[in-house]
Amino acid sequence: YAKQFGRAQPFTYFPGGGYSAGSTSVLWPMVLAPFWTLGARGHALVWVSYGVCGALYAAVALGVWRFVRAAVGEAAGLAAAGMVLAIAPFAWCALSGMEVAFASALLVAMLLLLRQTPGRPGWRLIAVMAAASLSRPEAMLIVFAVCGACAIPRRDPRWLVALVPPVVWLAANKLLAGHFMPNTGVAKSHFYLPGFDWTYWIQAVTQQTGRLAHALFWDGKSPLVWPRVMALLILAGCVRAALWARREKQWLLGALVIGAPFAMLLAVIASSGQWDFQRYRYIAPAFPLLAILVGFAVAPIARIPGRVHAAVLGLGWLLYAHSAWSPMRTDMLLFAQGAMDTNTQVVRIGHYIHDRLPGASVMFHDAGAIAYYGDGRVYDMLGLVTNHQAEVANNGPGSRFEFLESLPPERRPTHFAYYPAWMGQSDFYGD
Repeated sequence: YAKQFGRAQPFTYFPGGGYSAGSTSVLWPMVLAPFWTLGARGHALVWVSYGVCGALYAAVALGVWRFVRAAVGEAAGLAAAGMVLAIAPFAWCALSGMEVAFASALLVAMLLLLRQTPGRPGWRLIAVMAAASLSRPEAMLIVFAVCGACAIPRRDPRWLVALVPPVVWLAANKLLAGHFMPNTGVAKSHFYLPGFDWTYWIQAVTQQTGRLAHALFWDGKSPLVWPRVMALLILAGCVRAALWARREKQWLLGALVIGAPFAMLLAVIASSGQWDFQRYRYIAPAFPLLAILVGFAVAPIARIPGRVHAAVLGLGWLLYAHSAWSPMRTDMLLFAQGAMDTNTQVVRIGHYIHDRLPGASVMFHDAGAIAYYGDGRVYDMLGLVTNHQAEVANNGPGSRFEFLESLPPERRPTHFAYYPAWMGQSDFYGD
């Protein structure tokens, strides 16, 4: 998408492909697009993405420090920022090239600006809220709630200005792709599964919520490190954030500090249930928000006289960092393995298509590197980037085969770039 934006062909996935509702983040490709236009082609744009992600990863920690420091003190701010940097899956997701660090930075920036301008929305706050709503669908829900909570009781329509860009995007998806949310929402959502009913949904959400709570706040393999201690600190942080909001008369901000991380978590469970997908990347933007609550919880330590509080927090941070190092190193190795696998598989296939099959029409399974490096016509059988295909794919391999069989010869793919097992059924397709 960034490459196509850079070519002045916005919202397309390949040259001549037409509107594609496949991008879960509208703005993230726009951030990278100018670099492609200025010459960062091929691997160069990958390095640009990694560099921008690294800067945003650091900016998230800096923003968490600033917010917590301004609210409850310097030491607590440093503790919260340190926690952000030490969560291995957050680092993995933030540096992966996806929009995780981008969305997280915008959400933290929104908290900072809401604290500075609690009454009227300035242009910076409006811009940040609009950008956050276009960074991740879960963030959009939070922005809609904030704007509604401010605009209705205060009768101030200026808060609604931030909703114009996401509403335009949702309307474009509906008009051009047949549904409001991105294609990902159709391909991976509970609501578009064949035979969906609300009894199933309630059961799925209940079970997934329990599994999420256990995985984050009890299981020893939790991404949060010391999960049971973190659970207690987060609960204490909720109480202290509520007391702070009451004292400062920052009711909306207090509700946001307490509710936003859990809203992010529950939104993923309610929509798809894929909260542990790819190292928690769908819920990763909630991790810095949880760190803010931890910062509120440890703030009373600063009341210890002398420099004892600094020693206590410093020792606690060293112990936490020591415990966090092993999972961080594991995720570093996983990240490196993933980069190598991508390079030797889909990137290589993309180069092969570009160099030796320039006129090919390739059917694949959401393999972005093939489209990026191959730079030709592609068709996503899962339907993440190809409109109207997810409804077919959700009905299984027989449905997919019948769809292919029904295509006239001139519309059929000339090649497949696919793992055989992902086709779904070898009886249909053969070897």
